[in-house]
Amino acid sequence: MVSTQQVLWVAGAVWLCGGDVPITGSLLTELAERTGREPCRTTLPLLQRATGALSPLTWSSTEGGCGKWMPAEFRMCAPPPSNGGGSGGGGSVLPSDPHAVVVTAKEGNFYAQRVEDAGLELDNHCRQTAFFHFQEWKKVWAKVEDSSGVGAVDAAAAAAAARIAPLRPDQLLTPPPFRVSTAGVSLLDRTSGATL
Repeated sequence: MVSTQQVLWVAGAVWLCGGDVPITGSLLTELAERTGREPCRTTLPLLQRATGALSPLTWSSTEGGCGKWMPAEFRMCAPPPSNGGGSGGGGSVLPSDPHAVVVTAKEGNFYAQRVEDAGLELDNHCRQTAFFHFQEWKKVWAKVEDSSGVGAVDAAAAAAAARIAPLRPDQLLTPPPFRVSTAGVSLLDRTSGATL
């Protein structure tokens, strides 16, 4: 499934927005001001609130292709639900939306718990996040359609899509904002939001 979201890095903060949110100078200014009002603190508000009870998870090192890049002895994969009702193999309970669950360890066992986002959200539904891991998006950038219509990996196409120019020396202390989407990574002009 191809993501419809975009990620913005502005003034040291990561913001996740819908792909239909226009990137304008006023949006970048609002994000920068919001970041400026939230300096580093030793106590931070919760980003997630629990909405359900802890459910025990069982693990498998061979389940369904999980983590194939790791040796099996280091893999820990929760089996997916087997019947759509939330019950997986061995008694695991997994919600249908993986973004609505947190996994924790307690007394040598693992548990899943449903959560809701309590993060900083703007009226346009852009929300500040702690980090963004775009492993799945790297796969999108690496795929091109071959003549049979089946996706094939093309490292050169991926590198071209994801490449941005190195920062100039005058940009190093205050780097410009940038955008990450399934189309690649692009530097943004602070005042207009246009791609540099």
